[in-house]
Amino acid sequence: MDHFNEQEQESFKNKEEGFRNHFITAEKHSGPGIASFVMSLLAGIGYIVLFVGGVAVLSTQLAGLMPNLDLENLEQLQQTPELVASLLFIGLGMLGSFVFALIGLILGIIGLLQQNRKKVFAVIGTVLSGLLVGIPLLFFLFSMGMGV
Repeated sequence: MDHFNEQEQESFKNKEEGFRNHFITAEKHSGPGIASFVMSLLAGIGYIVLFVGGVAVLSTQLAGLMPNLDLENLEQLQQTPELVASLLFIGLGMLGSFVFALIGLILGIIGLLQQNRKKVFAVIGTVLSGLLVGIPLLFFLFSMGMGV
C-alpha cells in the first residue's frame, strides 16, 4: 500500500472496517419468528395429511356400501367402531393442528414486535398461521350459523 497516499489508505481502511462491521453486526432472524414459521408449516402439513386420511377412510367405508346404498346402510355405517375411531382420531388431529397454528400465530406476532431483528420468518409464519386459524374458524362459525 506504499503507492497510495495517506488519504486513500485511510479511506480504504474505513471501507474495510465498515464492510466487516456490517457482516459481523448484521441483524439476526427473530427466534419466535422462525418458530412461528416452523409451527405453521407443521400445522399446514397436519391439516393436509388428516384431510387426505379422512377422505381415504370415508371412501373405503362407502365403497363397501355402494351397490346397495340407502338410509339404513348409512345409519349402520355411523355405528361402525372402526369408522368412529378413525373420525375421532382425525378430529383430534385437526384440533391439535389448530392449536399448533394458534401458538404459531402468537409467536409470529411476538417475532414481529421484536426490535433489531429480521422479520421475514415472523411475517410468513404470522400469515400462514393466521390462515390456518382463520379458515377453520370461519367454517365453524358458518356451520353454527346454519344450524348444522
